[in-house]
Amino acid sequence: MEQRRAELRAKVEERHAERKVEQAQRNADDAEDYASGLVLMAAYVIDAAEYAVVDATIARSEADALVAGR
Repeated sequence: MEQRRAELRAKVEERHAERKVEQAQRNADDAEDYASGLVLMAAYVIDAAEYAVVDATIARSEADALVAGR
């Protein structure tokens, strides 16, 4: 009886350890996906910022030209 109980306990502990590993794998996968998404978003934001700088430079140049032409 005790041996059977010990075997069952060992199986339960083994399954618990397997679940912890599976959960850790899922957590790592989720973290990698999240990081990848943020990297893509950061690249987009950098591109948008570069265009904004170009637009601002053009707008400033046009404004300066209008002021100089008064």
